[in-house]
Amino acid sequence: MGLGLFLDGGWNTISVKFSLSHRTKIGTQFTVKINVGASYVMDQSIDHNLPSFQGTSQSRCLYNKPLIICEPIDAWTELNNTYHVSFKAHILSTDIITNLGSITITPYQSNQQLFTPFLQNQTIPTVVWTDYHDYTGFHDGSLNLK
Repeated sequence: MGLGLFLDGGWNTISVKFSLSHRTKIGTQFTVKINVGASYVMDQSIDHNLPSFQGTSQSRCLYNKPLIICEPIDAWTELNNTYHVSFKAHILSTDIITNLGSITITPYQSNQQLFTPFLQNQTIPTVVWTDYHDYTGFHDGSLNLK
């Protein structure tokens, strides 16, 4: 994001771009929040290429000062893609824009798993040893290994 902003007059065209280093589980929904802090953001100007949830409904982005909130966002499946959220903002000299462009991505519903675990419903065998210091000989324990 390059900055050269008009304060107290005119609309600034801003584009926040990012990419991700991990894919997420298909069917998981997300909320993307972008800190703007401007007094006004033209809602009709907000444009993005964020994944739409299961391709059925377009994800929506709305400005609720100080954040642009986009939801529902579908799973992040493209690692080589550069995502963007662009908008027009009117910034006053009294606006706090020190965090302009900072992004937070959270699950849309708090009970969702973000990633598919490698092992699911697997029982991992455990062994309880009776002798941790091997005082009685080479690995002498409950399994009687010698």
